[in-house]
Amino acid sequence: MAMNHRVAAVLLALLMLAPADVEGQAVTDAPERELPAWMTRWSPLAETGAITRALPTAGIVTPMTILPAPRVGLLWSAGNPAGLAWDIGDPRLDFAATRGNESGALRRPLDGSGISETRVRGSGWRSLGSRGRGIGGARFGQTLFDPGTTSNVNAPYATPQFVVMDSSSSATERTQVQLDGAGGWSLGDWGLGVALGYDTRSTQTVNAGFVRSNRAVLPTGSLGIARRISESLSIGVHSTWHAGNETINLSAVGAAGQVFVWRGYQSVPGATVFDQPFYRRISRDAVQHNASLAGAVANVQWTATAGSVRREDRFTAQRANNPTSDLWNSDGYNAGVSLLRPFQDDRLLLAIDGRFARLNGQATFFNDSVHGLTTEEQQVALNSELRWRSAVDGWIAVAQADVVLADRRVDDAVAARRSQTQGLTNRLALDVERAMGRGWSIAGGAAYTRYSGTGTIPDPAFMGAFYQRVFAPELDIATSPSSATAFSLGARWRARDGSLFWAQARSESLSLRQRLDYVPDGARRGSSILVGVVLP
Repeated sequence: MAMNHRVAAVLLALLMLAPADVEGQAVTDAPERELPAWMTRWSPLAETGAITRALPTAGIVTPMTILPAPRVGLLWSAGNPAGLAWDIGDPRLDFAATRGNESGALRRPLDGSGISETRVRGSGWRSLGSRGRGIGGARFGQTLFDPGTTSNVNAPYATPQFVVMDSSSSATERTQVQLDGAGGWSLGDWGLGVALGYDTRSTQTVNAGFVRSNRAVLPTGSLGIARRISESLSIGVHSTWHAGNETINLSAVGAAGQVFVWRGYQSVPGATVFDQPFYRRISRDAVQHNASLAGAVANVQWTATAGSVRREDRFTAQRANNPTSDLWNSDGYNAGVSLLRPFQDDRLLLAIDGRFARLNGQATFFNDSVHGLTTEEQQVALNSELRWRSAVDGWIAVAQADVVLADRRVDDAVAARRSQTQGLTNRLALDVERAMGRGWSIAGGAAYTRYSGTGTIPDPAFMGAFYQRVFAPELDIATSPSSATAFSLGARWRARDGSLFWAQARSESLSLRQRLDYVPDGARRGSSILVGVVLP
C-alpha cells in the first residue's frame, strides 16, 4: 500500500505540471460533470457570483458505483476548508482519463458545433500527521471545436453580460489546467483551514486567416475557521476570494472579420478587424462569505449553510492601469441543507441535498447615463442519492433523483425589452454493478432527464437580425421541452490490495420534444470512453 501511495504521488505531481480544458458548453464538454457536487464543493475554483446556463444533460459521467458514498459536514457540504480537521475519513487517490466527442444540429449559437476532447484528472485526500489533513486535485483538458464557435469568451452563457463574438467559425483549440488544494488542522476544539486554486486557459484558432486568441488566468483562495461545540455539533465560517483576467485578441492575417460586442438585446453594429487588431480585457474580483452548522441527531447527519456573494467584472479596451471600463456588478445569497441517513448496518445509505441561490446583476456602461441592463436569477435544486450493496452476492446499486427549478429575468431599458424564462429539470439515474469472481465485475447504467421551459420573451419578428440570430435560439430552447438520455457499460477489476481499475463506454443524446422556429432541426449526440484507477 505504501508503494501505491508513492506511485500515486508521482502521478499527481506529473498531472500538476501538465497543461488543459474549460467550462462545458454542450452535452459532453463538461468537466464539472465528472464528479458529484459534494466531492468538489470544497474547491475555491467553484464559480462565484454567476449562474451558468447549460443545456439539459443526463448527469454525472463517472460511474456512480466506483465513487465513495456521499458525506456531509463542514467540508463536504459547506465547502469550509476548516472542516478538514474532522471530515476527511479514509484516504483515497483517484485518477481518470476521458476521450469524448459530440456533434449535432441542436445547439445554441455560441456553443461549439463539433467537439472532441481529451481530459485527465487526479484527486485525493489523506491525513498529514496527527493534526493535519489535506485534499487536492489537478485537471488537464484539451478540446477541439470544429466547426468552431463564434464566441470569444470562455463562458458566454453565464451571468455577466460582457460577451464578444465575431463572424468567424474557424476551428479552435482550447486548453485548460486547474490545480486546487486545501489543508486543515485541528487545535483542540478548533479547526483552521486554507484552500488555494489556480485556473489557466488558452484558446487559439487552428490554421485560420482571421486569428482569435483568448487567455485567462484565474487565481482563487479561501480561508476558514470552525469550532466543535460538542461531539454532535460544529460551527464554522469561511470566505472565498476570486480574481483574474481574461484577454481577447483578434487580428486579420489572411482575411478580415467582423466583431460584435453585446449590450443586452440591443442591435449591435459590427466592427471590421483588418489592419488594426481588436483587444478586450475582462477583469474579475469576487468575494463570498458563508456560515455553517453541522451535527447529528439519532442516525441522521446534517449540515446547514448560508452565505452572500459580491462580484465585479470590468470590461475594457485599453492596455493601461485603471482604464475606462464598463462594469458588471452581481450580488446575491445562497443557502443549503444536507442530510445523510444509513440503514441496514450501512449497506443502505440515503443522502439528500437542497440548495437555493439568488443573484442580481447590473451593468454600468461608461458612456451611458442610465443602468441599461439588469438581471435577476434564482435556482432551487434538490438532489438525492440512494446507495445499496448486498451482503453476500456482490451486487451494488446507486440511484439518483434530481429536481432543479430555475428562473431568469432580463430587463434591457435601452432596447425597451425584457424577458423571463423558467425551467424545470427532472433527472433520474441508475448504475448497477455485479461481481463475477476473481476480482472482476461488470456494470451498466442509464439516465434520463426531462426539461420543461416556459416564459415571456421579446417577439423575434419585431427585433433585428442580430437578436434573431443570437438570442432567439437560446431563448427558444430555454422556453421549450427537451429530454436527454444516457447509457453506459463498463468493467471493473479489484486487486487484492484494494486498488480498483475501471473502464466505461458511454453514449448520451439530447433532443427537443417539439420543432422550434429559430433552432435547426435535429438532436445532439455524444460518446465517450473513460478509464481510471482508485487507490486505497
